[in-house]
Amino acid sequence: MGQGAWQVDLFGGAGPQDANEPHGARSDVAIVAAHRPGSLPQHLTASNEHYTPEWIASAARVTMGSIDLDPASCTQANQIIRAERFYTQADDGLTAPWFGRCFLNPPYGWTDHKPDWSPAKRNPLGYSQKELWTQRVIRDIAHHEIHQAVTVVTATSGDPWFEVFARCGRALCLPPRIQFWGPDGESSGQPGSSAIFYHCDPRHDHGDRFFEVFGCHGMTSDLRKWTFRPSIAIELQILQLTRK
Repeated sequence: MGQGAWQVDLFGGAGPQDANEPHGARSDVAIVAAHRPGSLPQHLTASNEHYTPEWIASAARVTMGSIDLDPASCTQANQIIRAERFYTQADDGLTAPWFGRCFLNPPYGWTDHKPDWSPAKRNPLGYSQKELWTQRVIRDIAHHEIHQAVTVVTATSGDPWFEVFARCGRALCLPPRIQFWGPDGESSGQPGSSAIFYHCDPRHDHGDRFFEVFGCHGMTSDLRKWTFRPSIAIELQILQLTRK
């Protein structure tokens, strides 16, 4: 669908094609269209300590067509995420099978353990949760286990894991600071600037749709056009994650 046609559908209300949309698609489009930077979400979704605004989950569904898996979630979160399947902390989603179209807002903090496939290095606090979960996205895209992924992470561009994730990505959105929330519906604060990444198997590339949907909520960029400084260490990490 061309950009002009999508914008009419997104902002122009009901159109001739609406009758052919899958169930829930129009409501997702309405949620995304109604949100403007600085506005507060009316419904909230959970991921670890911080809950994500509903407009991001809706925009992810519009971008990918649906969400098959949320590997770091809970029953309350999935009322809004609406993934076909989700893993809770008890399921150990980092090591459980991933598939299809994924939405991920990974847990933050540190852990004492890492999967055998991860090249992550331990520091005095342990292994970075963000690094491990974003590595899993890279690995499963490369191995064709998942087709697409929308991931919400902190925009810590100085961290090596962030550069690894960007190098392997298709698209990026840098929205104004996202208002996160706690399980009780109260604000959990704004932990820092956030980045919304889109990764995909080239055979399932919805990058243009990502730009159209997320472009009205922040600065977007085609990661395939970025130039990165040479780094043997980072290139070796990517090779370890992507090789068969």
